[in-house]
Amino acid sequence: MITLGHPAGSVGLAAVFLARRVNNRLRMASQQRNDWIAAGCDRKFDQMQANQGVGGTLGSGPAMPLALASIGQEVELKVVRAGRRLQHRLAEIGLSPGARFKIVNKNHPGPFIITVKGVRLMLGHGMVRCMLVCPVP
Repeated sequence: MITLGHPAGSVGLAAVFLARRVNNRLRMASQQRNDWIAAGCDRKFDQMQANQGVGGTLGSGPAMPLALASIGQEVELKVVRAGRRLQHRLAEIGLSPGARFKIVNKNHPGPFIITVKGVRLMLGHGMVRCMLVCPVP
């Protein structure tokens, strides 16, 4: 074992203990992230909805990621889970919470195309993953 600092090794042992503790926490966080990815982010969305009160229903159905909506379905935007920059960009093109739009195409790879107020917009799949929507009857 390598000791750091003090010849008696007490400082070295503390540093090793701290390093192991940090590595364990990083490993657990990485594993949790991998679990979310493997589960299709469903668990992450459920947890976010429970913790932040973003989920539930919006009159017509439960909130879901926009990526899970089907082609031809009309949806209402419930929340954008992203930074201010993306929220502002989406608001500029008419996609703020409460906006209704229809999914035209969602090929992967390829653009995610929606229609908002008669205008067709292409969204990147990264944007789509940040949006929670509710189906409109």
